Amino acid sequence: MNATTGEPFDCPTCGTAHQPAEPPPGRIACCRHCSTPLKENRRFSLDTSLAFALTAAIAFFTLTFLPLMTVNKIGMHRSIHLSGVGSSMGDEGMPLLGTFVNFCLIIGPVLLLSGVLTLLLAARLQWAFPGWRLMLRVTGFAQRWSMPEVLLLAIVVSFLKIGTLATASVGLGFLMLVLGTLALTGAMQIFDPAEVRRRLRDTEMLSRLRAPGPPASDALSLALLVAAAIMLIPANMLPMMEISLSGKNTLNTIFGGILLLWNEGMWGIGLIVFIASFLVPLGKLAGLGWLIHRSRTQRSSAYDVRLHRFLDFIGRWSMLDILLIGLLTGLIQFGALGYVRPGPAAPAFAAAVILTILAVETFPPRLLFARSGPSSAPVKS
Repeated sequence: MNATTGEPFDCPTCGTAHQPAEPPPGRIACCRHCSTPLKENRRFSLDTSLAFALTAAIAFFTLTFLPLMTVNKIGMHRSIHLSGVGSSMGDEGMPLLGTFVNFCLIIGPVLLLSGVLTLLLAARLQWAFPGWRLMLRVTGFAQRWSMPEVLLLAIVVSFLKIGTLATASVGLGFLMLVLGTLALTGAMQIFDPAEVRRRLRDTEMLSRLRAPGPPASDALSLALLVAAAIMLIPANMLPMMEISLSGKNTLNTIFGGILLLWNEGMWGIGLIVFIASFLVPLGKLAGLGWLIHRSRTQRSSAYDVRLHRFLDFIGRWSMLDILLIGLLTGLIQFGALGYVRPGPAAPAFAAAVILTILAVETFPPRLLFARSGPSSAPVKS
């Protein structure tokens, strides 16, 4: 690793001080204490990320005009578009839940792609336009709450589940969703905010990042964690979904829906729903509670930081059940022949998902470590 001139800087995760250094091409400089990536010398250029982002933008724009899925029951056809996933919940008297779903599926990806494309073009042209720092923050926020990949899994699960209620087929919108999700994932894997900041000569923002901030605290994270645990009680006890088929109504809780899938022979799908809707929320509660305990007893290690990153990664997948309900509600509306409606547990479960995501996000990982002196960062390939 080649040393470079400049002032020492702190690891954003654990606060360990490091000397600035440039890793070899294609390698990553990581914190010696918690293994957080600090600097990556990427083989791919910003142009590659720009190409992926443009492909994703075209795919998502085309997707808005194409149906995701179509169902047929005794000659009656219904299709659902991207906007219909959240709107179906609003039509059933849950406008806040529908708005949140539409934010995760429409507004979030639009903000993310708009921000990435604008920042990449600005970095490519070396144009530090007014407000680009705010756009960089908005892009990071939108990346956390954009969930097209969760929608993909929800469509697969609903396609198999609808087989017991009607005849289903995927539309061209599903293919555009696959293309857009893959392209967006590729763009975000290459997109490097640090490189954008460097190219836009963000000396002011870098100095602010090095300035000492208020003392880190886990009080807010703990409060959000307790609130999420409370919301999970009605989410698991009340019906999540109401299914009516030929005049017979069925109210399914989270566990009831999992058992229904299991009894119908869809063990793999039932296992996915069980993991996303039951194990993940409870695992996040237990995992974050463990991190708070470890930070307060000062017995933490680098493995706890990896646990924090894992909890941050799996948070969005709990939205699988909510998106699945939105798809089924929008598709299965055949009057007396059959319909699907969200149950009272759906808003509580969505609130628990939001609270757990925020709880993990607001937990300061540097509480897990004590400050160390300046050092060089190890390099990983």
